[in-house]
Amino acid sequence: MFHVPEGSHPARYAIEQSVAGVPNLLSETRIQKFLHTEATIDHSQEAVASQLGSVLPELLRQRGFVIVQMPVVERDEAGCPSVRVLLSDRPWADGEVYADHAGHLVWTTVPARVLLQDVPAVAAALLAVHDITRRSR
Repeated sequence: MFHVPEGSHPARYAIEQSVAGVPNLLSETRIQKFLHTEATIDHSQEAVASQLGSVLPELLRQRGFVIVQMPVVERDEAGCPSVRVLLSDRPWADGEVYADHAGHLVWTTVPARVLLQDVPAVAAALLAVHDITRRSR
């Protein structure tokens, strides 16, 4: 999709390139209405953060990355990291994604066919359990 220089971390590189491409991020030059002279305006940290927040998710999506909010990971009865997954077409039976003691990622009561609207929840659950088990090693 996009070329990443050898030795660079793809996500970090995508963020750096996306932020570097935002025009007038730190300051901009404007023509004053009545004086018709140029004035440089420095943006506050809050304004820069707001501008980045409004454009960065889409810029990263264009580079093949999606920002996902991870669900809360809890411990199940066996002490394994676990995430409950609410499924639209099965409100009576939550799915569950967990890591077992043998180092396997397991999902239960999540059907093989999932509604497209539920895919982000299932994917976020998989990522959250993977992330917490990787960090706890």
